[in-house]
Amino acid sequence: MNPFTAPASGTTFEKELFPSGAQIAVLYSMVHCGNQEQGGQFPGVKDTMRFTFESPTELRQFKEGEAEKPMVIGCKFTRSMNEKAGLRKMIEGISGKAFANDKEASSYDFRNLLGKACMINVVHEPSKDGSKTYANIKSFMPIPKGFPSPMAINPLVSYSPLMHDAEAFAMMPEWLQDEIKLSPEFIAMMEAEMNGPIPTPPVNPLSNERTEVAPVSFDEEKKAAKPKKEVEAKVDDLPSSFFDGAETLEY
Repeated sequence: MNPFTAPASGTTFEKELFPSGAQIAVLYSMVHCGNQEQGGQFPGVKDTMRFTFESPTELRQFKEGEAEKPMVIGCKFTRSMNEKAGLRKMIEGISGKAFANDKEASSYDFRNLLGKACMINVVHEPSKDGSKTYANIKSFMPIPKGFPSPMAINPLVSYSPLMHDAEAFAMMPEWLQDEIKLSPEFIAMMEAEMNGPIPTPPVNPLSNERTEVAPVSFDEEKKAAKPKKEVEAKVDDLPSSFFDGAETLEY
């Protein structure tokens, strides 16, 4: 067989929309995408998070010869826990409990929800020009009492370019990897890997607590450091080193 030729025909699987209506889903992936240029109703550069849910009952064969896998649906939010933010509403909806105040909300670690089952309401909506139809999650609720809570079928994934994990990154689809690679956070991480150890982030990127710190390359850091004194200088004189909703981005 010539590996530099390819068949012109074969088994193909048409893309199927995630079913509409209220249904049980499991949150199996949460990815911090970093700062991304966004369009839509509120354009601009925004720090974003993507959450992906799987259906334990809607299983499909996506490739010939492979076992059935759960259908999945995702939503994307600005990484903000403001009282009106879509991310905060999602978390409160899944847990069934509102945050007492902004301080409690800003310290919440999103990974507490990883692998958790909930109810989602999915609506099929046309694009503005009517040429396409999208499946969008419109609301989240906790599993009703007495209902079984299914386990995730897909491997659980949490990732941030500020806490780079090559294994977790490799588990993501290629289109999502490409999106993350465009973020300044990922670019700074790659530069740090080439120039020296990856700096430790000052906060957990998978919660809303953070300190705004501009990325600094290893070369810039060396230039900024104070020069060493003559041989007779004391050790104490030497410098120290560097640390580190429907259209509102939700869909």
